[in-house]
Amino acid sequence: MFQQHFHFNEDELCWTEPSDDPGYLSSRLTTFKFNGFEGLEHEMEFVKYIINEARSLKAITINVSDKQLKESILEELLMFSRINSTTCLLTVE
Repeated sequence: MFQQHFHFNEDELCWTEPSDDPGYLSSRLTTFKFNGFEGLEHEMEFVKYIINEARSLKAITINVSDKQLKESILEELLMFSRINSTTCLLTVE
C-alpha cells in the first residue's frame, strides 16, 4: 500500500510521508503494531502519521526495543495530535 514511501538508507529502513492518501489508511486500518521501536526521528514521524491519518484506528501498540526508554517514548507519543483517532488506545510495551 505505501511501499513506494519506504527505502533503505545505510542498512536502515526510512519512511517518507506520502503526499496523498488513497483512502486505504484512513478508512481501513484499525490496529497497528510497531515492533523494535527505538524512538528514532523517522520512526516517530511514521507513528505520528499513522495516528493522524488512520480514522478507523482502534489500537496502536509500540514495542520498544530499549525498555529504559519506554516512559519517555510514551510521553512523546501522547503529545502527538490525535485529531482523527481520538478514541484509539495507545500502548507502549
